[in-house]
Amino acid sequence: MFGSNVCWQNAYKNLFAGCSEILATNDKRSRLVWHLSDCFQRDSGRPSFPHCDSKTPIAKCLRNLDDLAHKVYLEFYLETNSICYQLQTHAFKHETERLVTELKNSAQYVEDKLDSIEEKSDCLLQNSKQISESLESVNSHTQLVAQTVKNVEGNIDVVLRHSKSVL
Repeated sequence: MFGSNVCWQNAYKNLFAGCSEILATNDKRSRLVWHLSDCFQRDSGRPSFPHCDSKTPIAKCLRNLDDLAHKVYLEFYLETNSICYQLQTHAFKHETERLVTELKNSAQYVEDKLDSIEEKSDCLLQNSKQISESLESVNSHTQLVAQTVKNVEGNIDVVLRHSKSVL
């Protein structure tokens, strides 16, 4: 209906309220209609609505409109419900798209981190295997050294006995 014209969305956002709240109070509804009508006037090449301060009663601001601008205001007033919900749906869609994009980016970040963790885990596993193999080799060599020491002790005992018998 309104395309991506920022004026229309700002008219809704400037009120800082949801549709149910806007439509529940006449002043907020009237102010939304004022801003939307002003956007329409600008888009259609007509003069903008005069400034209407938020503290000024809307009825007083309406007195400053010519007949054509007043008719535009009334048309928008009659369509406020559907316009409000359309703007809210549009805002919801954009917020949902933003959240989906953010979720996608977060998922990609997590996937990248998991890939990195997997690579580091593989490296740690490989290093652990090498350490285990080295420990097994050290253990095997230690057993060989122990056996060699026993053999040397046995040979020393034999040499000592042989030396005693010779002496």
